[in-house]
Amino acid sequence: MNKDFAILTQASCDLPPERLKAQDILVVPMPMSIENLTYHHNPSGKGISFSEFYKMLRENKVVRTSAPSPQDFIAAAEPALKKGLDILYLGISSTLSGTFQSGVLAMNMLKEAYPEREIICVDTKSGAMGEALLVEMAAKARKEGKTLQETAELIERNKLKTAHYFTLDDMEALSRSGRLPAYRAVIGNLLDIKPVIKLSGDSTFAVVAKVRGYKKALSKLCEMVLSKAEELKDQIVYISHADVKQAAEQLAEKFRIAGAREVVITLLGPAIAGHFGIGGIGVSFLAGKR
Repeated sequence: MNKDFAILTQASCDLPPERLKAQDILVVPMPMSIENLTYHHNPSGKGISFSEFYKMLRENKVVRTSAPSPQDFIAAAEPALKKGLDILYLGISSTLSGTFQSGVLAMNMLKEAYPEREIICVDTKSGAMGEALLVEMAAKARKEGKTLQETAELIERNKLKTAHYFTLDDMEALSRSGRLPAYRAVIGNLLDIKPVIKLSGDSTFAVVAKVRGYKKALSKLCEMVLSKAEELKDQIVYISHADVKQAAEQLAEKFRIAGAREVVITLLGPAIAGHFGIGGIGVSFLAGKR
């Protein structure tokens, strides 16, 4: 294993703590506020647990997210630099959050403090489990002996092949977050309209379909994976869900039957779930292009 560099990301990648630990990934917690109280989300559950968060979300409490400070990034990365390791920072898309800019600022500060070390920053143009896919791709490349530069180039080549598709069960959360007009949320819920959304090539959200009913929306997600995934048998399909484990398991079983090499299921973290609400569910995988 090449251990000449560390891999740094944020809790927004939503990987389970056991996978992060097994692959030696450094993680910066994501700050947020709920009803004006400040918390930090960490995959390990420190700060606020998933059960506490989803309890508050079910009580319709408003979630506000913010970017980690440069000091948060420095606290996570500096111990690796002191050990003589270089850093590969893989950040959530800069179009989705100010987090990447905060991370880059911190990495530039660390470059000045440790001029003998190499630090590379990559905007993954992804979030949630799409970001997770790229983080694990980097970890696999490092394990296989690829250098820091080779691994960074691998992520650059694949980041716009990383497809993200989501659906929502209730559009009220999106309305409360300010990302959807209230009247559209009300009409959508009354008509049982479920949008199927993708993260486009410019890393903005685009509605690709509107269907009646949650089950049809899940079927559409399945269709997207089966029609667009490149060599599904060689892939890991990532599923993240906002406290709807049964729906996630049903999707996973379809992908296993279709021949996916592995399916990873995890809870959607507060950074995204706070906007998508209970029932939000997404899939990420490698496609020819987004």
